Amino acid sequence: MRVPVYKLKLLTWEKPERVKFLLKGLEYRGYKRLCDIDVFVGGKKIDWVDLGKYKSKFELAKAAREELERHLSGDVLKRLREIGERLAPEAD
Repeated sequence: MRVPVYKLKLLTWEKPERVKFLLKGLEYRGYKRLCDIDVFVGGKKIDWVDLGKYKSKFELAKAAREELERHLSGDVLKRLREIGERLAPEAD
């Protein structure tokens, strides 16, 4: 099965590890992967284990998702959860 692949260049003041952390929160919902997002710097892929203190990618994704959700309004968070439920029912 072919799927579209997109390559984005990001100009940011954030460190690459911080970007990887936040994107990992979008990649997973519970133990279910919604998408695959990789971060490359200078042609080298940043792996989740490079972020250090997390025992699993799921623990990392949960922490990142919780941080991202804290910055959303109630309406936006509700909409995001509705979309997540359609993409990955019973993921949590």
